[in-house]
Amino acid sequence: TYLGNAPSVTVTDNLGTATYQIQQPDTLTFGPYADGTTVVFTVVNDADSTYTVTKTVTYFCPPANDSCRAATGIAYLPFHEFLDARGATNNNGSIECNGNWMNDGVWYALTVDTAFTDITVEVVPQNWDAELAVYTGSCDTLVCVDHADSYGRNGAETITFTPTSGTTYYINIAYYTRSDGPEGPFDIYVTGTAVLGNQVLDYDEFVLYPNPATDVIYWNARGTVDRIQVLDLTGKVLADEVQPETGRLDISGLPAGIYLIRVQMDGRQGLFRLIKQ
Repeated sequence: TYLGNAPSVTVTDNLGTATYQIQQPDTLTFGPYADGTTVVFTVVNDADSTYTVTKTVTYFCPPANDSCRAATGIAYLPFHEFLDARGATNNNGSIECNGNWMNDGVWYALTVDTAFTDITVEVVPQNWDAELAVYTGSCDTLVCVDHADSYGRNGAETITFTPTSGTTYYINIAYYTRSDGPEGPFDIYVTGTAVLGNQVLDYDEFVLYPNPATDVIYWNARGTVDRIQVLDLTGKVLADEVQPETGRLDISGLPAGIYLIRVQMDGRQGLFRLIKQ
């Protein structure tokens, strides 16, 4: 941006990707670099090499879900992922949610086909100060549902919201201020009882009976059942059968009440309400 009294300067990196000699301010391109590479840039006054400036930076590739339009789709609940977001960019600038500003960090999206209970999103950052926000609408016109920024560095942020069937929700995880601050590694957990996305199991493909039931439930399936679970209305898993060998499940140990039966079959998911007498 400024050459001072130097007639020209030479700019290099320590990895030998490029060498430039310029006589006026300019924009220079180096690299490409592998994700996580530490690079030392050197600027030398060609008339007097005692005037030399070095700058060390570590380059991180932007995550695949760096923008709202490239949001990572969540197909099933519960969902968990660890992501290193140190390369996240601020795209078109920071975003406002209920009067609070945060960076345009990394994004997740889920479409609720059938809602049963609240959905909870929790973000656990590693050595940085994260903010969390949930939106509806579209990437061009985001409508704030809620945000969370209650804790500082390393503090977990949590949002619980009541979903609406047939609605897409966008989740933004980013540095907590309006200025372009650095994101970092984090874990995201999304829990709740809902059928998501386009992976919905048609109700004629899986038939559960009897309902109401007393001791045993049975099913007829037009495919291979990969997993069947019994949940209470808070989403707690009470029974979990992976690749069941028979089309029956013993529920005699459960008290009378209303339960949810979650079925995964041929890459899709269904959620059914069961009455236990």
